[in-house]
Amino acid sequence: MPRPKSILWVDDEVDGLAAHRRFLEQQGFAVAQAAHGDDALAMLRRQPYSIVLLDEQMPGRRGLDLLPEIRAEGLPYIEVTTDPDNLPSQRVIEANGGVLFERFTKPPQFGGKEGVRYRIAFR
Repeated sequence: MPRPKSILWVDDEVDGLAAHRRFLEQQGFAVAQAAHGDDALAMLRRQPYSIVLLDEQMPGRRGLDLLPEIRAEGLPYIEVTTDPDNLPSQRVIEANGGVLFERFTKPPQFGGKEGVRYRIAFR
């Protein structure tokens, strides 16, 4: 059984997540981070999480490459982020049931670029 309000955030730009992580922790969430897909899968096997926030564009295994293994962990959904101009990734996310959830701006140290977040329901 997952810990209440536990998040596994998978993103290779971990330094840019610090402010987001602090905000979530102030809201009562326990936030763990993984910089690569394989690390995230190992963490999921050791401990269940309430939700996984997953970056699509990472070195090594891309976020969507992890879907079958994450789905097997019994989560209700995951959230996947990508760039708004990356239409091929968006098409694959949508083909896997992804629904646009949010548009956001990345922190200045990562170019201040826009991003999009999709939610893929597993149940």
